[in-house]
Amino acid sequence: MKLNTAYPFRLTETTSGTANGQTAMGESTRVVEFAAADRSHMKWTGGPRGDIEAISIGDKHYWYSDGKWTEASLPQSQQEDRGADFAKKLADMIKDVKYVGPETVNGIACYVYNGTFETSMAGQKWIGKAKVWIGGADGLPDQSDSEFKIATYGGKSHTVYEYGVRVKVEAPI
Repeated sequence: MKLNTAYPFRLTETTSGTANGQTAMGESTRVVEFAAADRSHMKWTGGPRGDIEAISIGDKHYWYSDGKWTEASLPQSQQEDRGADFAKKLADMIKDVKYVGPETVNGIACYVYNGTFETSMAGQKWIGKAKVWIGGADGLPDQSDSEFKIATYGGKSHTVYEYGVRVKVEAPI
């Protein structure tokens, strides 16, 4: 909820995955820039489906694939429910949280928490654990590390947040 007032900000997530104990996916990076609640730009490189880029401005969504941009609209009812639905799903997944203690990360004094999560998506059970660094002065997430498992697939994620960055999100077409 604290992120709802943190614009502009950027998150950079690095992920990797395994299947049946073997490396299934090399490292991929997703960078999402948020200019405002209804303006974001995402680039994902090295993902399982190749490179992806998407821009959202209000109810307009633009996707880059096959060398061209396409535009689509999301109904207003889905726009309004998106943030609330995500927050509720996230709260429902968290099963256990424990305060670890203070730690400085990237020069920022933080409070560190460990937690576990569990949910079901597309008929699959997702379980995992996470470590999150929350800024002591502003209450915003600064970094997180997580590991998760779905059936025989496992993944790791490292996310870093940057605030007060210069972000400009404009329609590509």
